[in-house]
Amino acid sequence: MSASEGSETVAHVSSAGAWELRVHGVSGTPPEDLLDRPLVEQIAGDKIAGFYVPRLPDERVDAAPGIFAPRQPRPPRLAGYSWGGLTSGSAGRAFWLILLPFTFINIAPRARPPTHSATGAFTWLIWYLCRLLALTLTVMFVLAAVGVGEDLIAWQCAGTSDCVKSMPNWVIEQNLPIERMLLVGALVPLFFLLALWRVSARTANSYERTIADVAEYRELVPARKDPDTNLLEVGLDSRLMWRNADPVRRLRAVHLQCGFAVIIWSLVAPTDSRWLAVAPAAIVIYTVIVLGSRKFTGHGSSDAWRAASRVVWGVLIISVAWLVVGLARASITVDAKYVRSAPGAGRIGYRGLPLFDATVLVDAAVALGLIVALIVVVCLAAWTGTAPVAGGNHADLKPGLFGLACAAFASLGVFLAAAFTSGIYIYVAAFLRTGSLKPKFEDVSKIYHTVRVPITVATATLAYTFAVLGLLVLLVIWAVAVGIRWLRPGRDAQLNSDYPVRAGKASDVTARGNQIRRDMLWGALVDKLPWLVGPLVVTGLVIVAVFAIQLGLHVHTPIEDLFGTAVGWTSKNFLSGVGAYLVVSTLLGLVSLGAIAFRVPATRRVVGILWDVASFWPRASHPLAPPCYAERAVPDLVTFITHHRVSEPDGSVVIAAHSQGTVISAATMFQLAAFDEAPAVPGKAQLKVMHRLAFLSFGCVLRRLYGRYFPVYFGPDQLAKLQTLLHPAGQLDEQPRWRNLWRYTDYLGGQVTTGPPQISPTAPIALTPPGTPPAEPPFTGPNVDWEWHAPDPPRFDRDDGDTTYPAAHRHSDFWKDQSGYFQLAVKSLVDQIEKGAG
Repeated sequence: MSASEGSETVAHVSSAGAWELRVHGVSGTPPEDLLDRPLVEQIAGDKIAGFYVPRLPDERVDAAPGIFAPRQPRPPRLAGYSWGGLTSGSAGRAFWLILLPFTFINIAPRARPPTHSATGAFTWLIWYLCRLLALTLTVMFVLAAVGVGEDLIAWQCAGTSDCVKSMPNWVIEQNLPIERMLLVGALVPLFFLLALWRVSARTANSYERTIADVAEYRELVPARKDPDTNLLEVGLDSRLMWRNADPVRRLRAVHLQCGFAVIIWSLVAPTDSRWLAVAPAAIVIYTVIVLGSRKFTGHGSSDAWRAASRVVWGVLIISVAWLVVGLARASITVDAKYVRSAPGAGRIGYRGLPLFDATVLVDAAVALGLIVALIVVVCLAAWTGTAPVAGGNHADLKPGLFGLACAAFASLGVFLAAAFTSGIYIYVAAFLRTGSLKPKFEDVSKIYHTVRVPITVATATLAYTFAVLGLLVLLVIWAVAVGIRWLRPGRDAQLNSDYPVRAGKASDVTARGNQIRRDMLWGALVDKLPWLVGPLVVTGLVIVAVFAIQLGLHVHTPIEDLFGTAVGWTSKNFLSGVGAYLVVSTLLGLVSLGAIAFRVPATRRVVGILWDVASFWPRASHPLAPPCYAERAVPDLVTFITHHRVSEPDGSVVIAAHSQGTVISAATMFQLAAFDEAPAVPGKAQLKVMHRLAFLSFGCVLRRLYGRYFPVYFGPDQLAKLQTLLHPAGQLDEQPRWRNLWRYTDYLGGQVTTGPPQISPTAPIALTPPGTPPAEPPFTGPNVDWEWHAPDPPRFDRDDGDTTYPAAHRHSDFWKDQSGYFQLAVKSLVDQIEKGAG
């Protein structure tokens, strides 16, 4: 068949101008799986993210779930947006997992309670405290690099034989001057900061500078002239939501400046130039002030900021030059001493790098103080404000974790940062002592007797031990509670409704029924997670508080005595070994898990759930967190949909989105609605998009996850607004151009108008045997016109000639469902668009 003949065939069987645009969810679904076609071709985008269509003309529409199933008449053309390369590309991105604390603190203000406006004092205070916490976490990681390079390598290895197995012979044998060792050691934190800057700048060019190309039919207002320019917080319907190159660049500069100030301070502390400490202190004060300015954190440009930033960089350069010259001169001149107190031989009277322990302690104390203040503010905001009331079927959606998700994310970020930085320090200390990249338990457990470990690091490892023990205890309690719930009756009503006809022996029926109940139980577990996460966060805060008090009471106590007084009922050597080894093992395991996740699809799916949710948000709190893929994905979708709407005035688009794709698609529709309201380009037709667009969600996480934990952006008001955008103009009592497909076995997705999914005796869609044309489903109850449910697994009994029961699809393979209700939903949405246009 020629290409022209193929095109005519497709045009004959498809709806003219109609597109079915699929958007996949987490785990980096390949375009072949997204379109369910073995041969695809790219029509837009690049190798990281792009749009694909089936290559063969006869496969360019999706009329049925299989070749033997009945076909829907005149289906739309099929296309897919594959964005998995934005989050699950090369295995090197596994090292982003080390910066997971940055990610948690970045999403924390997005999870604030919805009880106060975006311009209120509570909102400003939450964002300001989160940005200050983000800065302390950056300092914490820089201090870890300082501890590795300057404290361990340059200071503690000088004049001893403890590092002979790992350090080069020229360092040990020649016994280099301490000034030269400090210069060499300072390269470690310097390299760390430069690496963060390079990666962050590169990802900013790939993500944050992507702008939707809608200039053909709408005038684009420059960011500096947009009315939302200096707003503290913009919504999903703001055209600046996904244009954050300028504010992220400013925040990144501040974090890097503060990081360089910490490095300068670490070099100033042991030298005769302590008067230079004024420079890093002034820079820290500057960063604390500018993070509270709305003009600085907003989307507009600021000449005053540019001038101040140049002054700060100038001060940093002068301070570094002064220190480098002084250290270099002392390292090559005989009897010239620039360091006030060189490290002593052996461990007698040794105290480590001067003021390093105190600096780590101050940063940890500031972080703890800020997290306490944030918890208080979030609690007051959740309990004193008045939550917006949405009408219709979204009013019963309540924020998760009692509206305190912001504090939970921030607490988790601080705790993980303390654990990770302690792990980095201890791991390098063990390596320097043993020369092994995989230190054994006994090697790590002896670190506290051979290396001067900062008391804050030691306390963090001890707290981590008790946190892991607390997690295990809570998991056991939670598992028992879930088991009791699983043994209780209540699933049979839905079981009987989904599978009214059963065959086989009684024992087989019972076993099969238990198997399906188990699938339903796993599908409901995500709704019980707050009962694990809440106690876990509280337990973690209690542990942190106890050890913070312990640290304050024994700040001058030797580390060996601290372990003895902290827990008197166990061996201090065993506790120190367990804590250090757990932290090191967690750090190595996390990196290994990330590397495996990009090679093993099953692991990538599990890791991707967390990663894709966390990196959806712009880096408005922590600029060095992993990049926001939505800043590339949303403009891509807006541009593609707008182009095909403009090029085909009578065309229509059905966005068929799965899981995380429903969130990206919702953000896209808010943007499309905003662009529809923008002034038209003079001399061109004022074409709009939203009235020719429909939404098919399946495995939808809009309500079940995002509506609970990010209520400001996906709460009742926003879901009601999205539903209104998809209604026929002026006909809110009519059915919206939205279908939502869901299953009881789905562990992430669910209903949109109600939820979480509850077991009820109502009659959902009944599956038909292969070969039977799908009919309009017999729904009952509210919103059944667009909340479509199908039993999963698809059949209770075995197929003829099969020895196994059909497996549950859970969160996947909606378009392969043999009932054909996916294809029916797409076709019904196309028909509804055409009917509304007529």
